[in-house]
Amino acid sequence: MILLLENLIHIPPEAAADFAAFRRWTKSRDFPERGEYAFLGDDLWADLSLETIVHNQLKSLIAVIVGGFVMSARLGVFFADRMRLVHEGALLSDEPDAMFASHAAISTGRVR
Repeated sequence: MILLLENLIHIPPEAAADFAAFRRWTKSRDFPERGEYAFLGDDLWADLSLETIVHNQLKSLIAVIVGGFVMSARLGVFFADRMRLVHEGALLSDEPDAMFASHAAISTGRVR
């Protein structure tokens, strides 16, 4: 049996049209649960590869250490894997392995 990738994940052509279209797709019911998708500038990126054990372990270690430090020092909020980061000015929409938002950035509205 041959299983084609196009049968597993469907990226509608309009999702790659521009930043706003990509953002709509990420919020839609059609957005896939499998894979990682990002938009930067004029490009849509799709990564369907499985995460390696080493990458997963390092990501977990960073979340425990940095996330724990952020919480204990009450510096802000630490987000582990699979939270969407959007920067409209940079035309960036991605799900990084980790993110940090300081209380100051949140309270001034620079991060929401």
